[in-house]
Amino acid sequence: MYLSKMKGLRKHLRENMTEAEVYLWSHIRKKQLGYRFRRQVSIGPYVVDFYCLNLRLAIEIDGPIHTQPHVMEKDQFRQSFIEMDGIIFLRLTNHEVMHQTDKTLERIKNQCAQLKQKSNNRKLLPLQGECPKGEGVIDRANFNHYQHFS
Repeated sequence: MYLSKMKGLRKHLRENMTEAEVYLWSHIRKKQLGYRFRRQVSIGPYVVDFYCLNLRLAIEIDGPIHTQPHVMEKDQFRQSFIEMDGIIFLRLTNHEVMHQTDKTLERIKNQCAQLKQKSNNRKLLPLQGECPKGEGVIDRANFNHYQHFS
């Protein structure tokens, strides 16, 4: 039941992307930056706007609502939860994407290059569910309150 709800949510989000999401997607899809990004990807109980599996890079585009204190608190909790798996989180604003596109794409490219260099220097930890017999899986049982923000 949970998986089908998430699948439906991801589909809804892909079909109803914001203007900034559509614009950024047009610049990063089909390996235009040298890496494959997917859109509206589930990570645990959350969905991120864009995700590069090879680099373990999540990109979120924040609109004006994300400046409200209660939303910022939820965003920070969500980001911390996702970062527990070793995923790097890159937050962008609608304004950056729409009005500073070259600078934003350069920022993404730089982040990709840094992560590529790090991955060449060490093996990245697998995501939960990728390990045989649960080896290397991060125990989220002690990560309290995530249901509070769902």
